[in-house]
Formats: sequence, C-alpha cells, structure tokens
Amino acid sequence: MVLELDYEGYRGRDDYPSIGGCYYAARIAVLEALRSMRRQAAVILWREIYPGFNLPIGVWWVRENIRAMLNGPYERFYELSDA
Repeated sequence: MVLELDYEGYRGRDDYPSIGGCYYAARIAVLEALRSMRRQAAVILWREIYPGFNLPIGVWWVRENIRAMLNGPYERFYELSDA
C-alpha cells in the first residue's frame, strides 16, 4: 500500500505539493463547492487506487469526480474513525 499526502494550512502554501497537479485539481473542486455554499471548512480527501487502475487519465479525472461527489448526496460522520 502506498500513502501520499499533502496539506495546506490556513495561510496557504509557498511550495509545490509533493503529489503535484492532483493536489490542485482536488483543491479547485473543493473551493468551488465551498464558494457556492458560502462556507469555510477543513477538508480531508482520500482516494483509493486499486490494482488494475492503470490508465493515465490525470488530474482531469480527480477534479471532475470530486465535483460530482460534492454535488451529490453526502454522509455525515461524527468520529473520524467512522469515516
């Protein structure tokens, strides 16, 4: 199993994320949704990649799927371990 992560604090960042463009693709989709809700939030995103997922479809896939996810129904978790 491989785990890659990155983050941005309250004051933003001044370096390029280690996971590259995927970080910015996810960020723009989340920021669009938060802006339309007129909200601020802490966001945790994770993506599972299974064997056989080997198409080089790039950041477009990440951005569009997060947009679709944020426009659909959601689940609420009160404990991180439940998520």
